Amino acid sequence: MKHLKKLVLGCLLSLPGVAFGQQVPLINQYFTQPTLAYPSAAVFQDKAQLSLLYRGQWSGVDGAPQVFSLSFANPFKQKLGYNVNVNSFESGLLRQTNVGAGLAKAWVLNEHRISIGAEVGLSLFSLDDSRVSVESMDDELIRNLLGSNGSSASLNLSLSYQYKGLQVNAAVPNVLNESLSDDEYVQLSDNNNADYLVGVGYQFSLDQMGDITFTPNITWRYQELIGSAFDVLALFEWQRKFQLMAAYRDGYGLNAGVGVRLKPNILFTYNYDFGKKEAPILSNGFNEVGLHFSLNKKASVDKDEALSQEASRIIGQLEAQEIYDKKLIATEDQETVVNYYSSLHSGSKKERRAKGEADFDSLLEDIKQKGLERMRAEARARAEAAKADEEVEEAAPTPAPVVTEEPEPVEEPTETSAAMGRYILVVAAYNPGSEYAKVLVEKLRELYPRAGIYSNELRGYDYVYVLQFGDRAEAISTMLELRSSGDFTDGWVHVIKK
Repeated sequence: MKHLKKLVLGCLLSLPGVAFGQQVPLINQYFTQPTLAYPSAAVFQDKAQLSLLYRGQWSGVDGAPQVFSLSFANPFKQKLGYNVNVNSFESGLLRQTNVGAGLAKAWVLNEHRISIGAEVGLSLFSLDDSRVSVESMDDELIRNLLGSNGSSASLNLSLSYQYKGLQVNAAVPNVLNESLSDDEYVQLSDNNNADYLVGVGYQFSLDQMGDITFTPNITWRYQELIGSAFDVLALFEWQRKFQLMAAYRDGYGLNAGVGVRLKPNILFTYNYDFGKKEAPILSNGFNEVGLHFSLNKKASVDKDEALSQEASRIIGQLEAQEIYDKKLIATEDQETVVNYYSSLHSGSKKERRAKGEADFDSLLEDIKQKGLERMRAEARARAEAAKADEEVEEAAPTPAPVVTEEPEPVEEPTETSAAMGRYILVVAAYNPGSEYAKVLVEKLRELYPRAGIYSNELRGYDYVYVLQFGDRAEAISTMLELRSSGDFTDGWVHVIKK
């Protein structure tokens, strides 16, 4: 056992480059909690997340390396985010605890998002005197550190970029790493972190395989003592519930992992490092366990759900009754839909409001165009039917004179059409009994006292008209004048047979 302790100590103190391989990076930093390495990534998360992580090697062996981490990241106010990391690392004689807090700021340009982040940290160091053997006292470094504690301050800067499924992260963890106690511990701390990190990942949707996403990731690490190293990883997720992970990392070898959502907001992950044959005692046997909690305020969820449901109801009503004039839509309903659309966008409050209003205008324009297409289709159908009737009439033999004539088919007059002229200028059409039609008529009567509703029972619509005519030419002339003036650009003349 003493020889094993000396071996572990030698790996940590005599070969600090290898110590880097023992301590970081945790496999969870690549996918589940990137703020372990990149404080700028906090602003890109969908919601707050708390992660509890444990990583250990050689279970049951006294002095074996182990890491405990607590990480919290939270986006807020659309363009800001913060994170807090607490890491405890023990291996052989060495104990190190690091507490860090970071802040991130994002900028949005269309669908491109970029953020910068900074994290300040405080590290505390000590040696476990109970594990110091007599043989260890021959090491000058151990003698210098024994009986004293150390501390250092650090600064980590990072940059993140996101576009659709692409995310790029880059960090410089050792921008600042200054001793606060003027001892040799700070050198160990510096050697336990990469000098540069750059990671690139892209999430693909494999819908043809049944709601599966595939996210490859490649990360470049550089540390002065060991040089460059590359990590190649892949994550498969099925129905946002089950995960499979695979990786090959320089200095570690192969890694495999699984993940499962115990609840919608609780994710459990497990990873195992198989190590490298040329250095099995230094890199294999790692078990990493993670428990990740997605935090979301229940009140906020309920409020968002209520807004979504109410907006969907209003949008469905507008589409069903083909309402595209804001004058006919209650102010409260307009605000509900605009607020809903705004909630789907990122940016400042003013930017989200502008985007929400633009989406609402697009909705009304779409409803208008669909209504026009329907009316044009009806007009074409009426024209084709009239043409067919004329062709049949021309082809039919001249009937013999009769004393009485059968009246031509007519639309049964309703209460609203009994006293009307033969032609009406229609400006809108609604489903029978629509309240919007009544509201529109009341507004129109301020300028057109004879405005009203004509119930076309054959077509199944209520037509809102502004004028009545007994002469066809006069009706068409008036319609063209109103169209050219911009008052009723979509108006048309409807013929009422009597």
